[in-house]
Amino acid sequence: MPDYRIRPDGFKEIRKQILQRLVAVALVVVSFIIAMTIYNAKGKEDYIITLPITIVLFTVIFGFSIRRTFKKQKELLDSYALTINDNAITIPTKYSDHYLISYRDQRNLKNKGEQVHN
Repeated sequence: MPDYRIRPDGFKEIRKQILQRLVAVALVVVSFIIAMTIYNAKGKEDYIITLPITIVLFTVIFGFSIRRTFKKQKELLDSYALTINDNAITIPTKYSDHYLISYRDQRNLKNKGEQVHN
């Protein structure tokens, strides 16, 4: 019965890829916020006060959210396993029910899929 799990350093690779994408999105959002703040000021000097506060607040909220999300993702990925035995495929996870797919059901799913696509 083979048991497939994520590699111990696999989450680090996934986190690195996600962080690269999130930093790109965050830079776009921050530049949009800066542009909108300066545009809406229209000659007023108020944006000099509000802009740093906005950036700091955004950074704190964004960092907290990312940290929390990564922590939950790590727990979920560490608990995920795929077990293949003689009669079925079992997928246990931490936050959801255990999925059990028997080989007979797999054949039925395949047949139903072929009927849908024809």
